[in-house]
Amino acid sequence: ADHVRAEVRAAVRDWPDFMDRIHAMGWSEEYLAYCERYGGRQQGKRQGKLSGLRPAASDGQSTRGFGYWYPTVEDWRWRRTLSYWIAVTFFQGSLFFTASSFLWCNLEELGSLKRVLTQGGYIAGRANVFVGCYLMCVQTINLTNATHSYANESLDAERGACSDSRTNSALAPALGLGAAPFHWWPFHYRTALRRLAALGAGPWPYVASIAYLTGVLIFGVGLLPDFLQMPGASGHWLGVLAFLLGSTLFLAGGLAECVENGILRRCACLNTGYVGAVLNTVGGVCFVVGAIIGFDPALSFYSMFAYGVGSFIYTIGSAAQITMWKDEQFGLTFMAALNRLGGPTGRPMVKRDGSEQAEETKTLSACGACFIMIYCFAGAMSTFDFLIVFAAQGWHASTLRLACKACSALMPLIFAHMMLALSAGVYEPPGVAPFRHLFLACRGIALIMA
Repeated sequence: ADHVRAEVRAAVRDWPDFMDRIHAMGWSEEYLAYCERYGGRQQGKRQGKLSGLRPAASDGQSTRGFGYWYPTVEDWRWRRTLSYWIAVTFFQGSLFFTASSFLWCNLEELGSLKRVLTQGGYIAGRANVFVGCYLMCVQTINLTNATHSYANESLDAERGACSDSRTNSALAPALGLGAAPFHWWPFHYRTALRRLAALGAGPWPYVASIAYLTGVLIFGVGLLPDFLQMPGASGHWLGVLAFLLGSTLFLAGGLAECVENGILRRCACLNTGYVGAVLNTVGGVCFVVGAIIGFDPALSFYSMFAYGVGSFIYTIGSAAQITMWKDEQFGLTFMAALNRLGGPTGRPMVKRDGSEQAEETKTLSACGACFIMIYCFAGAMSTFDFLIVFAAQGWHASTLRLACKACSALMPLIFAHMMLALSAGVYEPPGVAPFRHLFLACRGIALIMA
């Protein structure tokens, strides 16, 4: 079996590459779809009726449209889900940062609640942002498209270049060679940069992702002096240096997003991605300013105020990402290649039933995007309520009574995240009773909680 498999690999490696001719003829999407159906039949999967090949647009735009980046429904669902939770976690984390930073400006008035409302909010915010940054890295490292969906990296290593294996990648499932390995470790930088270069997406999506991820990890180091009871001088310098380095990396991530979205090249042609990238950069500038001011303990008020302003700007930038997600711009602000799907504003072109012309489409209304933000806000406030319960009651209170109050405080958080999970798949209120009324009632409850 190993001998036969080696012969198959050798045959695939020596197979001539006709993809340039197929691209020039405008048949690439149909050819790859045929290879996918053929591979499925070889593996015993049930396939629909094969349709004849139809030439695509001769201008070459079809190879960079919706079918280019989403060759299968699974790829579309996967990236849609990832981008959704990236936008949601960034928005919710920014809410925590904004509230805790401004509350930190008035520590004396918080009394016994100052620790849970400041450090507790920072920890919750960093947990949310860490999840979002990690998912950004996972999405960039495992990026594929129609010509690389089944990239066989061992063959790429033998040939010396990933970009020369387009035909082999398309034939890999048909020959039973399997799909490319999926990477969960976010620091596979060589794999990420190689794949992004082969796909023509450039290195900046991964640069932005890894800068944000490293920054949020370093921000966590800055909180250690508050929990380890370090001496005043060493704890102060560890905190301010960690915050300065983390803020600088967040600024670097914003600048990388600006380069990715072409801010420096096309300032006049603005869209939501450009606006979001600029807002993230301005937020990073505010973070750096706050970190520099924080070197002087006497200016802590101004330092935390700068962090609060920066966090609020990040909140607006995260809201822009939720808006992009509703328009099927799943690259958000860090991967502009996924936001060019053929329409005038980047949305996918869909031909409706009974229509001769394709039109831009979106799957979520502006109202739906607003409710996603409301769910995030309700969840953040519920978390603060939960922390206040523990700070006010203390561990010396009755265990049963404390548990009941804590569960009551967490109920809005649980409800909000159930609605967030539901919104990832339900694009608009159902049209059939009673499900429509239940869905609208849940939205009403969320409004009351917020």
